[in-house]
Amino acid sequence: MQYQIKKSKKLTDTEITDIHNIISTCNKHDSLNYTFDQTDDFKKDSDINAFLLYDKDTLLSVITLFVPRKNEAEVTAFTLPEFRRKGLLYSRLLYRS
Repeated sequence: MQYQIKKSKKLTDTEITDIHNIISTCNKHDSLNYTFDQTDDFKKDSDINAFLLYDKDTLLSVITLFVPRKNEAEVTAFTLPEFRRKGLLYSRLLYRS
């Protein structure tokens, strides 16, 4: 497997589609009803707010950050069910930071 982590300042249309697909898969698997708000007009260009783990062209895991204020943050993470509990995204972020 060729893992690649992308840090996204501005999500591309392809990345948005990939995120919607992984969330849809996780929603079905976990009986959730989470929706992804892709609008980021209010964010600064310098903010990195999404970390995407790909194996070639397949999105395996995503972490998004929403930080509306200095003392407030929301972290959302989704991993395809068959790739969970393998430490993929966490370990790679740790070693690449």
